[in-house]
Amino acid sequence: MHIAVIGSGGREHALAVKSLHSHLVSDVHVIPGNTGMLMTPSLRLFHDWDGTFQTLEQYLIQQSIELIIVGNESYLAQGIADYFKDSAIQVFGPSQHNWKPVKRMRSSLWTNTAFPQLDMSHAVRLTRQYRS
Repeated sequence: MHIAVIGSGGREHALAVKSLHSHLVSDVHVIPGNTGMLMTPSLRLFHDWDGTFQTLEQYLIQQSIELIIVGNESYLAQGIADYFKDSAIQVFGPSQHNWKPVKRMRSSLWTNTAFPQLDMSHAVRLTRQYRS
């Protein structure tokens, strides 16, 4: 399986390296990646990505990518999962919008630190008191 990890930080590097350990994975691309990731010789980077989903889709199709793992929350908030929902390429990450109200807020859980605190305020207090 050919996979792509979207992002450029340490989290994405860790996801990419761990993915390489799977016997199911033959190729890992990190988009856009960073120069520190070049120390892992098996990773392939796509530095020239302009940030648009159309360019990303063209690259993924050209490289026969079957799965996208989204590490950076900002791409989830921009709707990357929604963009690829009708594509043959699977996305691991919540969608930005959906018709059910609970599902519509899934990407907010990843991108907004105040959202989970406010949402859990009525439940058992497992988190510190939070005020925004």
